[in-house]
Amino acid sequence: MLSKLSSIWKYSIPAWINRTRFYFYCQDIFKTPPIETKKDGILILSLVSRRDVCMYLVAAKSFYHHFKIGSFTVINDGSLSDAHIKLFKNHIPQIKIVHIDEIPNAICPKGGCWERLLFAADHNQFEQVLVLDADMLTQAAIPDVVECLKNNQSFIMGLKENQQVQTMEEVFLEEKAKYAGKNLSNQAFQFVFEARLNEITNYQRRLYLKGSGGFNAFAKSSISRGKVEGLSKEMESVFGQLWHSWGSEQIAVCCLIADTPKSKILPYPKYAIFYGKSDVDYNASAVLHFVGTHRFYKNYYAQRAARFIKSIRK
Repeated sequence: MLSKLSSIWKYSIPAWINRTRFYFYCQDIFKTPPIETKKDGILILSLVSRRDVCMYLVAAKSFYHHFKIGSFTVINDGSLSDAHIKLFKNHIPQIKIVHIDEIPNAICPKGGCWERLLFAADHNQFEQVLVLDADMLTQAAIPDVVECLKNNQSFIMGLKENQQVQTMEEVFLEEKAKYAGKNLSNQAFQFVFEARLNEITNYQRRLYLKGSGGFNAFAKSSISRGKVEGLSKEMESVFGQLWHSWGSEQIAVCCLIADTPKSKILPYPKYAIFYGKSDVDYNASAVLHFVGTHRFYKNYYAQRAARFIKSIRK
């Protein structure tokens, strides 16, 4: 009992405080004008829960403020109420809402964003699909993104400067040196995956990259449900139940985009995950992804989001 109370105090209460503070700073997003979109061959796809409603509107409106093309689709994770859906439609009248249970998934892991990837694959034959996590903020012009989609190129947000697509063997050798002699049992699945890349058939020639599953795009006709399911079945045969861990969908995205001709890793830190690093000028970033424990660090996310909201409020 004491252990449970301690866990609630350590994680749940601070999370509630942080989200409440963010809402306080950003609630005026609900007073901003709606955005008009049109179906023009680019689908902007997000998976959203009831906890993300305010953040999602900030993500969608800040992105569209600088992008101005594409149509929005939200996958309801099952927690959105009719009121939430009505709110989204008031702010993005042409938005499409799909319940997660409407997306067939008999082969890939359940949850963990896999339904989002399968939905993207199902629609990729007809249009380019851009994945936008609910905790994104676009702060400036994004010409790299515009250029990629204009040229029907897949792209992904990278993790460091001067990244390149590599062979799985190259990544494996880097990770082998980094984690030699270390116990990876308590590490995120991505580290385990990369430390075992040599177990994958033809890993010497297959391509891989390290990127964010929260901001990426698939060139039209670059992926299919069969390709996604085939990759998932192959990796499950190697990693077993571990393939059902959180993070496997991001790994699949990295494999799929790396394997796509002309794919691009967006320049860092112009497009970056926010980790609150002192040596990174996040004010100069065009797009930021506010993930996990770093999301509310020093209230940077809320302050920058509030600044954007003030700029578009009439």
